[in-house]
Amino acid sequence: MPTSSVSAYGKDRNKLIVVAVGGNALLTERQRGTFEEQMENVEYCSTELCKIIQDGYQLVLTHGNGPQIGLIMLRDSLSRVVRPAMPLYVYSAESQGQIGFLLMRSLCNHVALVGIQPRITTILTQVIVRRDDPAFSRPTKPVGPFYTLEEMQHVLTITCSRLVILNATQVSEFRPSSL
Repeated sequence: MPTSSVSAYGKDRNKLIVVAVGGNALLTERQRGTFEEQMENVEYCSTELCKIIQDGYQLVLTHGNGPQIGLIMLRDSLSRVVRPAMPLYVYSAESQGQIGFLLMRSLCNHVALVGIQPRITTILTQVIVRRDDPAFSRPTKPVGPFYTLEEMQHVLTITCSRLVILNATQVSEFRPSSL
Protein backbone atom coordinates (compact mmCIF):
# COMPACT_ATOMS: atom_id res chain seq x y z
CA MET A 1 0.00 0.00 0.00
CA PRO A 2 1.45 3.40 -0.94
CA THR A 3 2.55 5.57 1.97
CA SER A 4 1.94 8.88 0.20
CA SER A 5 -1.42 10.56 -0.26
CA VAL A 6 -1.56 9.38 -3.87
CA SER A 7 -3.87 6.49 -4.66
CA ALA A 8 -3.56 3.83 -7.32
CA TYR A 9 -5.36 6.19 -9.68
CA GLY A 10 -2.79 8.94 -9.18
CA LYS A 11 -5.30 11.24 -7.48
CA ASP A 12 -5.71 12.67 -4.00
CA ARG A 13 -6.78 9.84 -1.69
CA ASN A 14 -8.81 12.24 0.41
CA LYS A 15 -11.43 12.53 -2.33
CA LEU A 16 -13.70 9.67 -1.36
CA ILE A 17 -17.29 9.16 -2.40
CA VAL A 18 -19.72 6.44 -1.36
CA VAL A 19 -22.41 5.54 -3.91
CA ALA A 20 -25.40 3.36 -3.10
CA VAL A 21 -27.01 1.64 -6.08
CA GLY A 22 -30.48 0.37 -5.28
CA GLY A 23 -31.39 -3.17 -6.24
CA ASN A 24 -34.20 -1.68 -8.32
CA ALA A 25 -31.66 0.28 -10.36
CA LEU A 26 -30.14 -3.03 -11.42
CA LEU A 27 -33.46 -4.75 -12.03
CA THR A 28 -36.43 -2.50 -12.66
CA GLU A 29 -40.03 -3.29 -11.87
CA ARG A 30 -40.96 -3.75 -15.53
CA GLN A 31 -38.12 -6.14 -16.32
CA ARG A 32 -38.26 -9.92 -16.17
CA GLY A 33 -34.79 -10.24 -14.69
CA THR A 34 -32.92 -11.70 -17.64
CA PHE A 35 -29.15 -11.59 -17.62
CA GLU A 36 -29.22 -9.21 -20.59
CA GLU A 37 -31.57 -6.78 -18.82
CA GLN A 38 -29.47 -6.76 -15.68
CA MET A 39 -26.24 -6.32 -17.65
CA GLU A 40 -27.73 -3.37 -19.54
CA ASN A 41 -28.51 -1.74 -16.19
CA VAL A 42 -25.07 -2.60 -14.79
CA GLU A 43 -23.40 -1.12 -17.88
CA TYR A 44 -25.36 2.11 -17.48
CA CYS A 45 -24.34 2.35 -13.81
CA SER A 46 -20.71 1.58 -14.66
CA THR A 47 -20.62 4.32 -17.28
CA GLU A 48 -21.76 6.84 -14.68
CA LEU A 49 -19.48 5.46 -11.94
CA CYS A 50 -16.49 5.61 -14.28
CA LYS A 51 -17.05 9.37 -14.57
CA ILE A 52 -16.71 9.67 -10.80
CA ILE A 53 -13.40 7.80 -10.90
CA GLN A 54 -12.22 9.93 -13.81
CA ASP A 55 -12.94 13.01 -11.69
CA GLY A 56 -10.36 11.72 -9.22
CA TYR A 57 -12.53 10.18 -6.55
CA GLN A 58 -11.89 6.96 -4.72
CA LEU A 59 -15.15 5.06 -5.00
CA VAL A 60 -16.86 2.87 -2.45
CA LEU A 61 -19.88 1.24 -4.01
CA THR A 62 -22.69 -0.44 -2.13
CA HIS A 63 -25.83 -1.92 -3.59
CA GLY A 64 -29.25 -3.22 -2.74
CA ASN A 65 -30.44 -6.67 -3.70
CA GLY A 66 -34.14 -7.09 -2.90
CA PRO A 67 -35.30 -7.88 -6.44
CA GLN A 68 -32.34 -10.18 -7.03
CA ILE A 69 -32.95 -12.16 -3.84
CA GLY A 70 -36.58 -12.48 -4.89
CA LEU A 71 -35.55 -13.97 -8.23
CA ILE A 72 -33.16 -16.39 -6.53
CA MET A 73 -35.90 -17.45 -4.13
CA LEU A 74 -38.36 -17.86 -7.00
CA ARG A 75 -35.85 -19.94 -8.96
CA ASP A 76 -35.25 -22.13 -5.94
CA SER A 77 -38.97 -22.54 -5.27
CA LEU A 78 -39.41 -23.81 -8.84
CA SER A 79 -36.67 -26.40 -8.30
CA ARG A 80 -37.72 -27.41 -4.78
CA VAL A 81 -38.37 -30.98 -5.93
CA VAL A 82 -34.66 -31.55 -6.60
CA ARG A 83 -33.03 -28.87 -4.47
CA PRO A 84 -33.84 -27.90 -0.89
CA ALA A 85 -34.41 -24.27 0.06
CA MET A 86 -31.59 -22.25 1.56
CA PRO A 87 -31.75 -19.73 4.39
CA LEU A 88 -32.32 -16.09 3.45
CA TYR A 89 -28.75 -15.14 4.42
CA VAL A 90 -27.42 -17.60 1.82
CA TYR A 91 -29.61 -15.99 -0.84
CA SER A 92 -28.24 -12.63 0.27
CA ALA A 93 -24.65 -13.83 -0.13
CA GLU A 94 -25.46 -15.32 -3.53
CA SER A 95 -26.97 -12.06 -4.75
CA GLN A 96 -24.10 -10.00 -3.29
CA GLY A 97 -21.58 -12.13 -5.10
CA GLN A 98 -23.47 -11.98 -8.38
CA ILE A 99 -24.13 -8.23 -8.29
CA GLY A 100 -20.65 -7.45 -6.98
CA PHE A 101 -19.04 -9.53 -9.71
CA LEU A 102 -21.12 -7.98 -12.50
CA LEU A 103 -20.50 -4.42 -11.28
CA MET A 104 -16.79 -5.07 -10.71
CA ARG A 105 -16.31 -6.67 -14.13
CA SER A 106 -18.18 -3.90 -15.93
CA LEU A 107 -16.50 -1.09 -14.00
CA CYS A 108 -13.04 -2.61 -14.57
CA ASN A 109 -13.76 -2.65 -18.31
CA HIS A 110 -15.00 0.95 -18.30
CA VAL A 111 -12.05 2.41 -16.40
CA ALA A 112 -9.58 0.45 -18.52
CA LEU A 113 -11.15 1.93 -21.67
CA VAL A 114 -10.36 5.45 -20.43
CA GLY A 115 -6.78 4.53 -19.56
CA ILE A 116 -7.12 3.94 -15.83
CA GLN A 117 -5.54 0.81 -14.39
CA PRO A 118 -8.45 -0.98 -12.70
CA ARG A 119 -7.98 -1.81 -9.02
CA ILE A 120 -11.47 -2.87 -8.09
CA THR A 121 -12.60 -5.66 -5.80
CA THR A 122 -15.83 -7.11 -4.47
CA ILE A 123 -16.38 -7.70 -0.76
CA LEU A 124 -19.27 -9.74 0.63
CA THR A 125 -20.68 -8.53 3.93
CA GLN A 126 -22.88 -9.94 6.63
CA VAL A 127 -25.17 -8.01 8.92
CA ILE A 128 -25.88 -9.39 12.35
CA VAL A 129 -29.42 -8.71 13.55
CA ARG A 130 -30.89 -9.42 16.98
CA ARG A 131 -33.75 -11.92 16.95
CA ASP A 132 -35.85 -9.52 19.04
CA ASP A 133 -35.25 -6.50 16.80
CA PRO A 134 -38.52 -4.52 16.78
CA ALA A 135 -38.21 -3.99 13.01
CA PHE A 136 -39.33 -7.60 12.52
CA SER A 137 -42.81 -6.65 13.68
CA ARG A 138 -43.14 -4.09 10.86
CA PRO A 139 -41.18 -5.16 7.76
CA THR A 140 -40.64 -2.34 5.27
CA LYS A 141 -38.34 -3.81 2.61
CA PRO A 142 -40.00 -6.31 0.28
CA VAL A 143 -37.99 -9.12 -1.22
CA GLY A 144 -38.88 -10.34 -4.68
CA PRO A 145 -41.66 -9.57 -7.11
CA PHE A 146 -45.14 -8.30 -6.40
CA TYR A 147 -47.97 -10.38 -7.80
CA THR A 148 -51.56 -9.75 -8.73
CA LEU A 149 -53.97 -12.37 -7.37
CA GLU A 150 -53.96 -14.14 -10.74
CA GLU A 151 -50.14 -14.19 -10.91
CA MET A 152 -49.94 -15.48 -7.35
CA GLN A 153 -52.38 -18.30 -8.18
CA HIS A 154 -50.26 -19.23 -11.20
CA VAL A 155 -46.98 -19.25 -9.24
CA LEU A 156 -48.50 -21.33 -6.45
CA THR A 157 -49.93 -23.80 -8.98
CA ILE A 158 -46.55 -24.19 -10.67
CA THR A 159 -44.59 -24.57 -7.45
CA CYS A 160 -47.20 -26.77 -5.73
CA SER A 161 -46.41 -24.65 -2.74
CA ARG A 162 -48.12 -22.67 -0.08
CA LEU A 163 -47.89 -18.99 0.63
CA VAL A 164 -47.73 -17.61 4.12
CA ILE A 165 -48.44 -13.91 4.50
CA LEU A 166 -47.30 -12.35 7.75
CA ASN A 167 -48.18 -8.97 9.07
CA ALA A 168 -48.28 -7.40 12.49
CA THR A 169 -51.81 -8.55 13.27
CA GLN A 170 -52.40 -11.85 11.49
CA VAL A 171 -50.94 -14.82 9.71
CA SER A 172 -52.71 -16.01 6.58
CA GLU A 173 -51.90 -19.20 4.75
CA PHE A 174 -52.92 -19.89 1.18
CA ARG A 175 -52.64 -23.02 -0.88
CA PRO A 176 -53.35 -23.18 -4.64
CA SER A 177 -56.68 -24.88 -3.99
CA SER A 178 -57.81 -22.17 -1.56
CA LEU A 179 -57.36 -19.30 -4.02
